[in-house]
Amino acid sequence: MIKEFVDRKNNIMLSKMSNDDKAFYLSFLSKYLIEYRKTLNIDPDNTFGIEVEYEALDKEYMDEYVDEMPGWKSVYEKDFILGGEVVSPILKDYYTNWIDVKEILDKLSSYDSVDVDHHSGSHVHIGADIFKDFDSFCKFLLLYVPYEGIIYRFGYMDKVNPRESLVYSAPPSCLDIARKYDDIVSVKTTKHLHKIFGDWDNRFTGLNFQNIKSFKKKGINNTIEFRMANGTTSPILWQNTINFYIKLIQASFKDLDIDRLAYILYRMKNSMFNTEGFDIIDIDKAMELADIVFDNMLDKTNFMKQYYKDGSQTKISYSPCYTKKLTKE
Repeated sequence: MIKEFVDRKNNIMLSKMSNDDKAFYLSFLSKYLIEYRKTLNIDPDNTFGIEVEYEALDKEYMDEYVDEMPGWKSVYEKDFILGGEVVSPILKDYYTNWIDVKEILDKLSSYDSVDVDHHSGSHVHIGADIFKDFDSFCKFLLLYVPYEGIIYRFGYMDKVNPRESLVYSAPPSCLDIARKYDDIVSVKTTKHLHKIFGDWDNRFTGLNFQNIKSFKKKGINNTIEFRMANGTTSPILWQNTINFYIKLIQASFKDLDIDRLAYILYRMKNSMFNTEGFDIIDIDKAMELADIVFDNMLDKTNFMKQYYKDGSQTKISYSPCYTKKLTKE
Protein backbone atom coordinates (compact mmCIF):
# COMPACT_ATOMS: atom_id res chain seq x y z
CA MET A 1 0.00 0.00 0.00
CA ILE A 2 2.92 2.36 0.66
CA LYS A 3 3.84 2.48 -3.05
CA GLU A 4 0.25 3.44 -3.83
CA PHE A 5 0.70 6.60 -1.72
CA VAL A 6 3.15 8.07 -4.26
CA ASP A 7 1.83 6.56 -7.50
CA ARG A 8 0.90 9.19 -10.10
CA LYS A 9 -1.46 6.65 -11.68
CA ASN A 10 -3.30 6.11 -8.44
CA ASN A 11 -5.88 8.38 -6.80
CA ILE A 12 -6.99 7.37 -3.31
CA MET A 13 -9.71 9.57 -1.80
CA LEU A 14 -7.97 10.57 1.40
CA SER A 15 -11.05 12.15 2.94
CA LYS A 16 -12.91 8.84 2.70
CA MET A 17 -10.25 6.77 4.46
CA SER A 18 -11.18 4.85 7.58
CA ASN A 19 -9.65 6.02 10.85
CA ASP A 20 -7.21 3.11 10.78
CA ASP A 21 -6.12 3.92 7.22
CA LYS A 22 -5.68 7.60 8.11
CA ALA A 23 -3.47 6.65 11.04
CA PHE A 24 -1.40 4.40 8.78
CA TYR A 25 -1.12 7.17 6.17
CA LEU A 26 0.02 9.73 8.76
CA SER A 27 2.62 7.26 9.99
CA PHE A 28 3.84 6.95 6.41
CA LEU A 29 3.90 10.75 6.04
CA SER A 30 6.10 11.14 9.13
CA LYS A 31 8.88 9.23 7.35
CA TYR A 32 8.23 10.35 3.78
CA LEU A 33 10.51 12.91 2.07
CA ILE A 34 9.48 15.04 -0.90
CA GLU A 35 11.80 14.64 -3.90
CA TYR A 36 12.93 17.02 -6.63
CA ARG A 37 11.08 16.60 -9.93
CA LYS A 38 12.23 17.35 -13.46
CA THR A 39 8.80 18.76 -14.28
CA LEU A 40 5.47 19.02 -12.44
CA ASN A 41 3.09 17.93 -15.21
CA ILE A 42 1.62 21.42 -15.44
CA ASP A 43 -0.06 22.62 -18.63
CA PRO A 44 2.65 24.44 -20.67
CA ASP A 45 0.14 27.24 -21.35
CA ASN A 46 0.25 28.15 -17.65
CA THR A 47 2.90 30.68 -16.67
CA PHE A 48 4.36 31.66 -13.32
CA GLY A 49 7.11 33.74 -11.78
CA ILE A 50 8.87 33.79 -8.42
CA GLU A 51 10.30 36.38 -6.06
CA VAL A 52 12.95 35.06 -3.65
CA GLU A 53 13.49 37.39 -0.69
CA TYR A 54 16.56 37.22 1.54
CA GLU A 55 18.23 39.17 4.36
CA ALA A 56 21.70 39.58 5.88
CA LEU A 57 23.47 39.47 2.52
CA ASP A 58 24.48 42.45 0.40
CA LYS A 59 22.54 42.43 -2.86
CA GLU A 60 25.80 42.90 -4.78
CA TYR A 61 26.73 39.28 -4.05
CA MET A 62 23.78 38.13 -6.17
CA ASP A 63 23.96 40.85 -8.84
CA GLU A 64 26.80 39.47 -10.91
CA TYR A 65 25.50 35.91 -10.78
CA VAL A 66 21.92 36.84 -11.67
CA ASP A 67 23.06 39.12 -14.52
CA GLU A 68 24.36 36.03 -16.33
CA MET A 69 20.87 34.49 -16.36
CA PRO A 70 18.62 35.94 -19.09
CA GLY A 71 15.48 37.60 -17.76
CA TRP A 72 16.33 37.23 -14.07
CA LYS A 73 16.77 40.34 -11.89
CA SER A 74 18.48 41.13 -8.62
CA VAL A 75 16.66 43.98 -6.91
CA TYR A 76 16.48 45.74 -3.55
CA GLU A 77 13.84 44.75 -1.00
CA LYS A 78 12.75 48.03 0.59
CA ASP A 79 11.70 46.44 3.89
CA PHE A 80 15.18 45.02 4.60
CA ILE A 81 18.10 47.05 5.91
CA LEU A 82 20.47 44.55 4.30
CA GLY A 83 19.19 42.11 1.72
CA GLY A 84 17.40 41.87 -1.58
CA GLU A 85 15.14 39.90 -3.84
CA VAL A 86 15.73 37.74 -6.89
CA VAL A 87 12.94 38.03 -9.45
CA SER A 88 12.41 35.51 -12.23
CA PRO A 89 11.21 36.11 -15.77
CA ILE A 90 7.95 34.48 -16.92
CA LEU A 91 8.45 30.73 -16.46
CA LYS A 92 6.77 27.55 -17.63
CA ASP A 93 6.99 23.97 -16.39
CA TYR A 94 10.10 23.19 -18.41
CA TYR A 95 13.07 21.17 -17.20
CA THR A 96 15.47 23.99 -18.15
CA ASN A 97 13.49 26.53 -16.12
CA TRP A 98 13.66 24.36 -13.03
CA ILE A 99 17.42 24.08 -13.49
CA ASP A 100 17.63 27.90 -13.45
CA VAL A 101 15.47 28.07 -10.31
CA LYS A 102 17.64 25.48 -8.57
CA GLU A 103 20.87 27.27 -9.54
CA ILE A 104 19.61 30.57 -8.13
CA LEU A 105 18.50 28.98 -4.86
CA ASP A 106 21.71 26.94 -4.53
CA LYS A 107 23.81 30.06 -5.07
CA LEU A 108 21.84 31.99 -2.46
CA SER A 109 22.11 29.19 0.10
CA SER A 110 25.88 28.96 -0.44
CA TYR A 111 26.37 32.16 1.57
CA ASP A 112 26.60 31.35 5.27
CA SER A 113 25.22 34.71 6.35
CA VAL A 114 22.05 34.65 4.26
CA ASP A 115 18.78 34.67 6.23
CA VAL A 116 15.49 33.59 4.66
CA ASP A 117 13.84 32.56 7.92
CA HIS A 118 12.78 35.64 9.87
CA HIS A 119 11.15 38.15 7.50
CA SER A 120 11.60 36.80 3.97
CA GLY A 121 8.75 35.51 1.85
CA SER A 122 8.47 33.19 -1.14
CA HIS A 123 6.15 35.01 -3.53
CA VAL A 124 4.61 33.24 -6.52
CA HIS A 125 2.93 35.02 -9.42
CA ILE A 126 0.68 33.02 -11.75
CA GLY A 127 -0.48 34.32 -15.10
CA ALA A 128 -4.08 35.53 -14.67
CA ASP A 129 -5.06 34.08 -18.05
CA ILE A 130 -5.19 30.70 -16.27
CA PHE A 131 -8.71 31.67 -15.17
CA LYS A 132 -10.06 32.23 -18.72
CA ASP A 133 -13.02 34.28 -17.44
CA PHE A 134 -14.38 36.20 -14.44
CA ASP A 135 -16.74 33.40 -13.38
CA SER A 136 -13.81 31.01 -12.92
CA PHE A 137 -12.06 33.60 -10.77
CA CYS A 138 -15.14 33.92 -8.56
CA LYS A 139 -15.32 30.13 -8.20
CA PHE A 140 -11.65 30.14 -7.20
CA LEU A 141 -12.37 32.63 -4.41
CA LEU A 142 -15.22 30.40 -3.20
CA LEU A 143 -12.74 27.52 -3.00
CA TYR A 144 -9.94 29.58 -1.47
CA VAL A 145 -11.82 31.20 1.40
CA PRO A 146 -12.80 28.07 3.44
CA TYR A 147 -9.32 26.56 3.13
CA GLU A 148 -7.13 29.61 3.68
CA GLY A 149 -5.88 28.28 7.02
CA ILE A 150 -4.72 25.06 5.36
CA ILE A 151 -3.02 27.07 2.61
CA TYR A 152 -1.16 29.22 5.15
CA ARG A 153 0.21 26.33 7.19
CA PHE A 154 1.27 24.57 3.97
CA GLY A 155 3.12 27.80 3.12
CA TYR A 156 5.15 27.75 6.33
CA MET A 157 7.51 25.53 4.30
CA ASP A 158 9.97 23.79 6.67
CA LYS A 159 8.74 25.71 9.72
CA VAL A 160 5.72 25.23 11.97
CA ASN A 161 5.31 28.96 12.47
CA PRO A 162 4.75 31.97 10.24
CA ARG A 163 7.60 34.37 9.56
CA GLU A 164 7.76 37.33 11.91
CA SER A 165 6.62 39.81 9.25
CA LEU A 166 3.64 37.81 7.97
CA VAL A 167 1.08 39.68 10.07
CA TYR A 168 1.74 42.92 8.18
CA SER A 169 3.34 41.80 4.89
CA ALA A 170 0.87 39.08 3.89
CA PRO A 171 -2.06 38.77 6.34
CA PRO A 172 -5.02 36.46 5.62
CA SER A 173 -7.84 37.86 3.50
CA CYS A 174 -10.58 35.21 3.73
CA LEU A 175 -12.88 37.31 5.92
CA ASP A 176 -12.48 40.40 3.74
CA ILE A 177 -13.17 38.38 0.59
CA ALA A 178 -16.22 36.76 2.22
CA ARG A 179 -17.71 40.10 3.21
CA LYS A 180 -17.14 41.62 -0.24
CA TYR A 181 -17.95 38.54 -2.30
CA ASP A 182 -21.41 39.71 -3.37
CA ASP A 183 -19.86 42.91 -4.71
CA ILE A 184 -17.12 40.94 -6.50
CA VAL A 185 -19.62 38.70 -8.25
CA SER A 186 -21.79 41.62 -9.31
CA VAL A 187 -19.13 43.76 -11.02
CA LYS A 188 -17.78 41.22 -13.56
CA THR A 189 -14.78 43.38 -14.55
CA THR A 190 -11.24 43.57 -13.20
CA LYS A 191 -11.35 47.37 -13.16
CA HIS A 192 -14.26 47.39 -10.73
CA LEU A 193 -12.74 44.50 -8.79
CA HIS A 194 -9.76 46.68 -7.88
CA LYS A 195 -12.02 49.49 -6.73
CA ILE A 196 -13.86 47.18 -4.32
CA PHE A 197 -10.67 46.39 -2.42
CA GLY A 198 -8.49 49.41 -3.11
CA ASP A 199 -4.78 49.17 -3.88
CA TRP A 200 -3.64 48.91 -0.27
CA ASP A 201 -6.32 46.57 1.07
CA ASN A 202 -5.50 43.67 -1.21
CA ARG A 203 -2.03 44.26 -2.65
CA PHE A 204 -0.36 43.42 0.65
CA THR A 205 -2.47 40.46 1.77
CA GLY A 206 -1.53 36.81 1.38
CA LEU A 207 -3.56 36.58 -1.83
CA ASN A 208 -3.05 39.59 -4.09
CA PHE A 209 -5.21 40.02 -7.18
CA GLN A 210 -4.61 43.73 -7.71
CA ASN A 211 -2.23 42.90 -10.58
CA ILE A 212 -4.94 41.19 -12.63
CA LYS A 213 -5.57 43.12 -15.84
CA SER A 214 -7.28 40.49 -17.98
CA PHE A 215 -8.41 36.87 -17.78
CA LYS A 216 -7.78 36.32 -21.48
CA LYS A 217 -4.37 37.85 -22.23
CA LYS A 218 -0.88 36.88 -21.08
CA GLY A 219 1.45 39.53 -19.69
CA ILE A 220 4.26 40.05 -17.20
CA ASN A 221 2.10 42.47 -15.17
CA ASN A 222 -1.09 40.40 -15.35
CA THR A 223 -0.90 37.96 -12.46
CA ILE A 224 -2.48 36.68 -9.29
CA GLU A 225 0.09 36.58 -6.50
CA PHE A 226 0.41 34.20 -3.54
CA ARG A 227 2.43 36.04 -0.86
CA MET A 228 1.87 33.99 2.29
CA ALA A 229 4.68 31.40 2.04
CA ASN A 230 7.75 31.67 4.27
CA GLY A 231 11.16 32.14 2.74
CA THR A 232 13.22 29.13 1.70
CA THR A 233 16.14 28.21 -0.54
CA SER A 234 14.86 24.66 -1.07
CA PRO A 235 14.09 24.10 -4.77
CA ILE A 236 11.93 21.13 -3.78
CA LEU A 237 9.68 23.21 -1.54
CA TRP A 238 9.48 25.93 -4.19
CA GLN A 239 8.40 23.30 -6.73
CA ASN A 240 5.85 21.78 -4.40
CA THR A 241 4.40 25.17 -3.49
CA ILE A 242 4.08 26.34 -7.10
CA ASN A 243 2.52 23.02 -8.05
CA PHE A 244 -0.13 23.43 -5.35
CA TYR A 245 -0.99 27.05 -6.18
CA ILE A 246 -1.46 26.36 -9.88
CA LYS A 247 -3.50 23.20 -9.34
CA LEU A 248 -5.57 24.95 -6.65
CA ILE A 249 -6.64 27.47 -9.28
CA GLN A 250 -7.29 24.72 -11.82
CA ALA A 251 -9.46 22.92 -9.26
CA SER A 252 -11.94 25.78 -9.47
CA PHE A 253 -12.76 24.61 -13.02
CA LYS A 254 -14.01 21.29 -11.66
CA ASP A 255 -17.53 20.32 -10.68
CA LEU A 256 -17.39 21.74 -7.16
CA ASP A 257 -20.11 21.72 -4.53
CA ILE A 258 -20.81 25.43 -5.06
CA ASP A 259 -23.80 25.50 -2.70
CA ARG A 260 -21.70 24.15 0.17
CA LEU A 261 -18.80 26.53 -0.49
CA ALA A 262 -21.19 29.48 -0.78
CA TYR A 263 -22.82 28.52 2.52
CA ILE A 264 -19.43 28.42 4.28
CA LEU A 265 -18.59 31.83 2.84
CA TYR A 266 -21.98 33.18 3.95
CA ARG A 267 -21.43 31.95 7.52
CA MET A 268 -17.99 33.56 7.64
CA LYS A 269 -19.36 36.84 6.30
CA ASN A 270 -21.98 36.99 9.01
CA SER A 271 -19.87 35.86 11.94
CA MET A 272 -17.08 37.13 14.17
CA PHE A 273 -14.68 34.72 12.46
CA ASN A 274 -11.00 35.22 13.18
CA THR A 275 -7.84 33.45 12.09
CA GLU A 276 -6.90 31.85 15.42
CA GLY A 277 -8.08 28.52 14.03
CA PHE A 278 -5.22 28.68 11.52
CA ASP A 279 -2.92 27.47 14.30
CA ILE A 280 -4.68 24.11 14.60
CA ILE A 281 -3.81 21.14 12.40
CA ASP A 282 -6.97 19.98 10.63
CA ILE A 283 -6.08 16.72 8.88
CA ASP A 284 -9.61 16.01 7.70
CA LYS A 285 -9.91 19.43 6.09
CA ALA A 286 -6.45 19.17 4.51
CA MET A 287 -7.30 15.75 3.07
CA GLU A 288 -10.56 17.16 1.75
CA LEU A 289 -8.66 19.95 -0.02
CA ALA A 290 -6.09 17.50 -1.41
CA ASP A 291 -8.91 15.42 -2.92
CA ILE A 292 -10.41 18.52 -4.55
CA VAL A 293 -7.15 19.88 -5.93
CA PHE A 294 -5.18 16.82 -7.03
CA ASP A 295 -5.94 13.80 -9.21
CA ASN A 296 -2.96 11.61 -8.23
CA MET A 297 -1.28 10.32 -5.10
CA LEU A 298 2.17 11.82 -5.68
CA ASP A 299 0.76 15.34 -5.66
CA LYS A 300 -1.55 14.58 -2.74
CA THR A 301 1.18 13.07 -0.61
CA ASN A 302 3.66 15.87 -1.37
CA PHE A 303 0.99 18.40 -0.41
CA MET A 304 0.05 16.56 2.78
CA LYS A 305 3.70 16.22 3.84
CA GLN A 306 4.31 19.96 3.55
CA TYR A 307 1.05 20.70 5.38
CA TYR A 308 1.33 18.10 8.14
CA LYS A 309 5.13 18.38 8.48
CA ASP A 310 6.08 16.41 11.60
CA GLY A 311 2.67 16.83 13.21
CA SER A 312 3.77 19.65 15.53
CA GLN A 313 1.14 22.31 16.11
CA THR A 314 1.74 25.82 14.82
CA LYS A 315 3.87 27.92 17.17
CA ILE A 316 3.69 31.70 17.36
CA SER A 317 7.30 32.73 17.86
CA TYR A 318 9.71 35.40 16.68
CA SER A 319 12.29 32.68 16.05
CA PRO A 320 11.96 30.11 13.24
CA CYS A 321 10.57 26.82 14.55
CA TYR A 322 11.83 24.15 12.21
CA THR A 323 10.03 20.91 11.54
CA LYS A 324 11.78 17.62 10.92
CA LYS A 325 13.29 17.18 7.48
CA LEU A 326 10.69 17.44 4.70
CA THR A 327 12.73 16.91 1.55
CA LYS A 328 15.17 14.52 -0.02
CA GLU A 329 17.76 17.09 -1.10
